[in-house]
Amino acid sequence: MKRPYNIFHILITLNKRKWVIITTVLITSFTGMLVGYCTERIYKTSVVFLLPLEGAAPASIGSTFGIVPLRLFNPHKDTILAMLRSRRMAEDVVREFDLVKGFGTMRGAIKAVRHMVTISPTQLEIELVTTGKDPELITDIANFYVTNLEKINDELDITAVKRLAKVLDPALKPETPESRQIIKKTFMASMLGAALGLLLAFIPEFLQRLRKEYEFINRHSHK
Repeated sequence: MKRPYNIFHILITLNKRKWVIITTVLITSFTGMLVGYCTERIYKTSVVFLLPLEGAAPASIGSTFGIVPLRLFNPHKDTILAMLRSRRMAEDVVREFDLVKGFGTMRGAIKAVRHMVTISPTQLEIELVTTGKDPELITDIANFYVTNLEKINDELDITAVKRLAKVLDPALKPETPESRQIIKKTFMASMLGAALGLLLAFIPEFLQRLRKEYEFINRHSHK
């Protein structure tokens, strides 16, 4: 006969299989902590430069009537972003710092550069963030992006503005690496372990109940 599975059955099961849960939590927590300690130290730096205001205009006609515009339309922003994210820029970075030696091929080096660089534009400025294991290299790459932007613009004569990047905050060599978030990784692993431990604790109980119900049905079906 099927009995209702109430809070008392749950507490009994937890008490009976508590060491399964505790052991699973300890193993996953230790694994999470070990992963945190073994994670490579990553450095991060950034360069912030202002967008040129030549040709910029309010995006709202309300400014004509004394209303403050919600945003500023800058015709150069998309062009600058396109140059920063271009294959030409990535190839120039690879050649300047001879990154092919470290990554084997030009394609692999370009992929690594793009993974290393994050570009975040706003209305008036662009922040370019570089991350990597070598603090000096990522600093040089961040600053090279700015100087090479001007070089590409001059060579291709893309815009009439001859000075696209006015550096507000140059990239500085980071002194300390980013946090490896050992506590966070250990906590997340322990939560995963608790869920897995509860699953391992209740699966045998559930299977046992199914077996008893199956035997009960078979026993009464033959009467």
